[in-house]
Amino acid sequence: MKPIKNYLKPALLLYSRKEGEKKVAFIAKHYPHSWVHIDVMDNKFVPNTCWCSAGGFAGLRIKNPQEIHLMVLHPEIYVKRWKRAKAKRIIFHIESTKKPEAVARAIRNLDMEAYIALNPDTPVEKLRLLINNVDGILLMGVYPGLAGQKFIPAIVPKIKKTRLYAATKPITVDGGVTFQNAADLIDAGATELVSTSAVFSGRFKKEFGAK
Repeated sequence: MKPIKNYLKPALLLYSRKEGEKKVAFIAKHYPHSWVHIDVMDNKFVPNTCWCSAGGFAGLRIKNPQEIHLMVLHPEIYVKRWKRAKAKRIIFHIESTKKPEAVARAIRNLDMEAYIALNPDTPVEKLRLLINNVDGILLMGVYPGLAGQKFIPAIVPKIKKTRLYAATKPITVDGGVTFQNAADLIDAGATELVSTSAVFSGRFKKEFGAK
């Protein structure tokens, strides 16, 4: 197995531009070749919001390839603005739209990758008719909207089941990922791991001035 760090994608769940500047500098130093996972919330699909405008992120001048995790209702209205902000991949939730095929098509028509995300309670069978229209799958390891939640163990068999539907597609796990459970997620079939806490805590805390 490759080092766990090679599977990790730093997640940016931001509440200010200042926080963004600091974390982007950290990523440039410690994860210069990784994708950066940007959380976008609307306080409707999930009970939270953040500093997450496409224009604001464009101003941060992130050099890493960026994937945008749309935890929003009506994700189709966000696609073009993030294309203009140089996103390479859009992740949207199957629960957030009645027309997931159309959203995936709109993303791909703009030469971005389309990933479909499933909440913890959403059955994998929902992917059956959509799998050939997306480039990858994201499985939530926690309920979306808040960082710092504990990983839901039932997601491990869900990864294995998803792999049966998506033999060659990338599978990302987002939420509750730690250095302690990462190996189990990879063994189950995950190819990409998204984390805020595993990246920005532990031995890296001093750089952020944490007590």
